[in-house]
Amino acid sequence: FLGIAAAGFSVGQLFASPIMGKWANVSNRITAPTQLSLVLGVLGNIMYAVAGVSGDGTASLWIVTAGRVITGAGAGCVALARSYHSTVTSIEERTGVVSKGSMAQASGFIIGPGREREREREIERKEDAIRYGEIRIRRRI
Repeated sequence: FLGIAAAGFSVGQLFASPIMGKWANVSNRITAPTQLSLVLGVLGNIMYAVAGVSGDGTASLWIVTAGRVITGAGAGCVALARSYHSTVTSIEERTGVVSKGSMAQASGFIIGPGREREREREIERKEDAIRYGEIRIRRRI
C-alpha cells in the first residue's frame, strides 16, 4: 500500500499538468492555474493532517493516498513556472533562470525533510514521555 500512496503524487501531477498547461494556454495567463495549484497543495496537506486523527487505520491510509494525489495535482504548476521562466527571459538568460528554479525546487526537497527531522529531535529532547498501557502522557521538562 505504501507504493500506491507514494505513487499518488506522481499520478496527480501526471493528470493535472497537461490540464493546467492547456488552461494557461487558452486563457493566456498563469495566475488562475497557479492559484488553483496552491489551493490544491494546501488541501492535500490538510488531508495529511486529518489522516493522523481519523482513528481507523485503513481510512487513514486512503486519506493519505487521496491527499498525495491532490497534492500532486497541486504540483501541476511546476511546468507552468518553467514555461513562464522561458517566456519572460531572453535566450541568454534562460538557462540560468530555469536552472535556478530547478535548484530551488531540489533544495526544498532536500532541506524540508531534514528540517522536519531536526524539529522532531528537538521535541524529543524537550519532552519526557511516560507510557501507561496504550495511553502516552507527555510532560514538559
